[in-house]
Amino acid sequence: MSMNRPLPGQLGCHRSAYSQTCACPAQNTGLGVPRPVAPIGKSNRLIANRSILLSACALLTTFALSGTRHVAAQQPTTAPSTQPAAIEIRGTRRIMRLPEIPADLPAGPGREATMTYCGVCHTPHYIMIQPTFSREVWINEVTKMRKTFSAPIPDEKVDEIVGYLMSVRGAK
Repeated sequence: MSMNRPLPGQLGCHRSAYSQTCACPAQNTGLGVPRPVAPIGKSNRLIANRSILLSACALLTTFALSGTRHVAAQQPTTAPSTQPAAIEIRGTRRIMRLPEIPADLPAGPGREATMTYCGVCHTPHYIMIQPTFSREVWINEVTKMRKTFSAPIPDEKVDEIVGYLMSVRGAK
């Protein structure tokens, strides 16, 4: 490293308290005339610190005033509603009453068995949006639900459920 270059953070390597210029090649303007370097004295540091402090105060004041107006704008202008809430609070528990959705499975033999055993995991709507399958595919689906997913379907109800599924979603 050359002795003529300033170290990082230094303004010039030849500058002293008595000199206002630096003759370093790194600080040179290229015309052979040294560039003036402002000394960092106590008064310059105070001015820099004051301007940073004033900028920070102005910024904080702006945020404080804009936040106050924003909070004031959010306050309700009318009285709160007196309608009963959909959530009931019992101690630390909150109980929400969901609307009752009627079963939309069409009537037919096996409907109750399908609602009872398939409805443990599936909604009636889910059953009705299935594609139309052949009897063999519906038997495989019910078997898959029983064996793979442990659906609580007894052996004697499989034919009744498959018959109902064929009547509402069977291939024609």
